[in-house]
Amino acid sequence: MQTREVKWGGGGEERRWLLEFPDWAESDTVGRLPLPFRLWPVCDKLLLGYWVDEALRERLSRVGIIARDWLNLVRRWLDEGNFWLRSIEVLTRCETREGWEEKKVCVLPGMGEVELPRNGGELLRHWFRLQREAVERKKNSSIHLDMEVKEGVWIGPGAIIARGVKLEGPSWIGAYAWIGKATKLGPEAYVGPGAFVDEDVEVRSSYLCADTYVGKHTTLEGIVSGFAACYGSGNQGSVCVGFFEGRDRRDSNFGTCSSNDGWAGC
Repeated sequence: MQTREVKWGGGGEERRWLLEFPDWAESDTVGRLPLPFRLWPVCDKLLLGYWVDEALRERLSRVGIIARDWLNLVRRWLDEGNFWLRSIEVLTRCETREGWEEKKVCVLPGMGEVELPRNGGELLRHWFRLQREAVERKKNSSIHLDMEVKEGVWIGPGAIIARGVKLEGPSWIGAYAWIGKATKLGPEAYVGPGAFVDEDVEVRSSYLCADTYVGKHTTLEGIVSGFAACYGSGNQGSVCVGFFEGRDRRDSNFGTCSSNDGWAGC
């Protein structure tokens, strides 16, 4: 067990949360993100970050995080973050749960119960449901750095959007992303921090992770990019990282990537 003590200015009740996230690594057959679900990005924060922030609002004294795998990655994320809880513990197991409020975490705080995904396509649909919820919550939150530039469309600090870009919500553009002219984003275009989307690009029903590059004249629909992925990049052609519905598109249009440089699917 590793405990990270952090000073906290408030009193608060002696309450403790024990956060346990599902292990959906085997179900992630579509997006294939190289991270455990607890560290998947949901707009401007990781899923785990929403729960740590909620624990602060609830004035908890301690949070335990069950992490049977990826322990070092979770601990590194905690070490790099600025959290004001008294104590955050990363546990491989919890032999006694007396005194802990157990939280089975697969949604944002306060979302209520949802039907759990059974395969890769449903897992990504679930992830997109979290993105929509996060965008919707921004309107009622006073603690964030993003700005709403159009109904349901939020951009992070330092993001650059060329004139004439068409935006449709719900959508989110991360900090320091660059969006070129004649581009169409949305609905449900989620662009990670530092991503570069060149001119004459269409992105809808897709999540582009941080530092993704999308070249000119490219259309992405139902795509989940890996980190620092590359699409429609000149002579390199177009690379498709993931499909919402795997190879079966009978009930979905998700998972298409086209470019005048050619296209390819994984």
